[in-house]
Amino acid sequence: MKGISPMISAVLLIAFTVAVAGIVSTWLPGFFGGVTGNVENTTTSQTECAGVYLDVFRVTDTTILVRNPSSKQITNLVILDNTGTSYTPDKTTLTAGDIARVTSGWSAAGKTEVIANGLCQGEVAVTGSCSQGDACWKA
Repeated sequence: MKGISPMISAVLLIAFTVAVAGIVSTWLPGFFGGVTGNVENTTTSQTECAGVYLDVFRVTDTTILVRNPSSKQITNLVILDNTGTSYTPDKTTLTAGDIARVTSGWSAAGKTEVIANGLCQGEVAVTGSCSQGDACWKA
């Protein structure tokens, strides 16, 4: 039986190695470019949203008022109470200085806390709360 000569096997090994290296060198920059781009975008959003919060500044027997005191827009506003019940405010997107109100379905009876949650830049979670006994709780 005859096999492949050592010269041909060496040439085939070199050709195979060059082909694999070409494929990997084409794929890696795209892969790492996408990963670093995502990290950069997330870091930028988190930096720009540092200090952004929601101000639950008044809770009465029939109304919850939430303000955006920052200069960044807050979206996806949701308001919850300590029992886990969710309330829909009149606005779910707050620009700088905007106030959202909850009147429909809210009653302070038996409640001890209100929590407002939203998103800054569409991805960084922001929150605010008011608890019974705080200056904001007028119920």
